[in-house]
Amino acid sequence: MLLVNKFKNLKKFVLDLIFPPQCLFCAKSTENERFSLVCESCFSKIPRQTALFCPKCFLRRPKATNCPACAPKSDLKLLGVASSYRDEKVKTLLWKFKYGFLKDLAYPLGELLTDYLKLAAPEWRRDKSIVLIPVPLHKRKENWRGFNQSELVGKIVAGNFGWQFENSALIRTRHNPAQVEMENFEERQKNVENLFAVKNPEKIKDKKIVLVDDVFTSGATLFECAKALKIAGAKRVYGLVIAKG
Repeated sequence: MLLVNKFKNLKKFVLDLIFPPQCLFCAKSTENERFSLVCESCFSKIPRQTALFCPKCFLRRPKATNCPACAPKSDLKLLGVASSYRDEKVKTLLWKFKYGFLKDLAYPLGELLTDYLKLAAPEWRRDKSIVLIPVPLHKRKENWRGFNQSELVGKIVAGNFGWQFENSALIRTRHNPAQVEMENFEERQKNVENLFAVKNPEKIKDKKIVLVDDVFTSGATLFECAKALKIAGAKRVYGLVIAKG
């Protein structure tokens, strides 16, 4: 493993010499920038939301308060959405991260979520009892991609706020078709029904959980994850995504 890592580092060093890193958007050199693929100027232009939302009706929820109409009927109490999938920069970053296999984009996307939470949920970022859990991929999908995008981003957020990071408690019980292949909410909901389970309930029992995923479209995946966590004894479950589709 040590030799493999040394080879990867050497390969990256040689590639950076031949092809100096530059911003995906403006082609400016990022050699002295915080991120290797996005310059500070372009990163600062990505719009940030300033509030949490109800995951059912999508009304803004001031001061992280639950929606009185929807929360009693939902295992997922609040939703954090950092930006919008309609923004071209956000769409490009997410597409290249997931389907272009650019792992380095985890850093700017993790920092985007961090910046957002500082604005929208100061109560969360000061709460050291929170356990952050990424939405798990099936091993077949993770092996194909080479990484779980939600896990990489989640580690950055958890590290920034001093939260516990847990990536082994929540699991997928089977391989299922990608949600993007489903045409409507009913199909998406059926596609993920009973898809998730908790492997080590003692790790989440009576805990406040923040579930991290990349994009919220129908919400079926996050709702199903939240249901499994609540059945296993989680005290409260929130969602956190980079963008809403």
